[in-house]
Amino acid sequence: VLCDPAEAPRAGDIVLVRLPSNEHFLRVFRPRTAYIFDAVALNANYQALSSQDDGAVVVAVMVEHRRYRRSG
Repeated sequence: VLCDPAEAPRAGDIVLVRLPSNEHFLRVFRPRTAYIFDAVALNANYQALSSQDDGAVVVAVMVEHRRYRRSG
């Protein structure tokens, strides 16, 4: 996964978010206002994170995803 910290997130982007506890998560960016957003998990079994309630901060936006597979 390649993430760019200089990229501004847009609705639907996969973002790397950091919580105040220094935990990092990949989530889908869902803006609520210009300054408040939710970061929704791709897997419904995990809770969404919020900039307002959880103190989540966008660290970077995913710009590329590569999947390597071993042959044989």
